[in-house]
Amino acid sequence: MELVITTSAWVTRSEPPSGPPENPALFAAGWPLVICAVVVACAVVLTLREGTAFVGRVLVLGAAGALAGVVFLYLALVERQRSLYSFGPAGEPAAEVHYLGGTGMLVSGAIIAVAGAVLAQQRAGSAPVEEDGVVVRSLGGEDDTPPFGIAVPGDGREAR
Repeated sequence: MELVITTSAWVTRSEPPSGPPENPALFAAGWPLVICAVVVACAVVLTLREGTAFVGRVLVLGAAGALAGVVFLYLALVERQRSLYSFGPAGEPAAEVHYLGGTGMLVSGAIIAVAGAVLAQQRAGSAPVEEDGVVVRSLGGEDDTPPFGIAVPGDGREAR
């Protein structure tokens, strides 16, 4: 008899049925994935606005981490389920796992979300310096005097 277990982010089914019929969604990670993706999208919008950029950067980092965690947890649960059925009665491998395209998309989306969150944090540190303040420059040597007649002590560096 062959047991075929089909698992998606929304529901797990087996042919022939091998578990309790009242719990078909044992590995249901669909709603957590959707919620994390929506929070990531909202955080990106907050990051783009000047007044809410700080909140958006923190939120996008947390939401991307949560999305990666949900994807990792889902893959760990699938691997655990495979290990339960991995060996037959004579010790030969009895389970085959076939990952379809959606699994690759989940992993890619989680990697892209984490990379984008990290880049959003780096973008915050490279804000342009405002040039509204007074700039004092030291000219060539100690005996040079600026145009207003006040000598500037120092070693030729700028002070802002």
